Amino acid sequence: MKTLGKIILLLVILLFSGLAFILTRSPEPEPEPIDPSIPGVHYYEDCNYMGKRMHTDEVPLEIDVSFKSVCVSDDFAVKAISKTNEEVFIKGPSTVKCTEFKSMEVLPN
Repeated sequence: MKTLGKIILLLVILLFSGLAFILTRSPEPEPEPIDPSIPGVHYYEDCNYMGKRMHTDEVPLEIDVSFKSVCVSDDFAVKAISKTNEEVFIKGPSTVKCTEFKSMEVLPN
């Protein structure tokens, strides 16, 4: 009987420890909103400006990273290549979301 009591006590401790761990985990932070006062090109790996946010203000610059959302400020333009190999020219200020691109070239506007 003592062994059964120890096993039950150990299971209760493990259950509460796991529950405490799950409840104390901090939720993932919300993505930073796009600040239009920061010049450059903001591009995101996921649709609707979600996922990893990347930014550049260097021109000219070729970027070979896939992304699905982009925000281009006044002084910049982007020549992007879609997943279907179509060339898309985006002149700032402009935003495009939920479109898969495989690369882009950042240009002065």
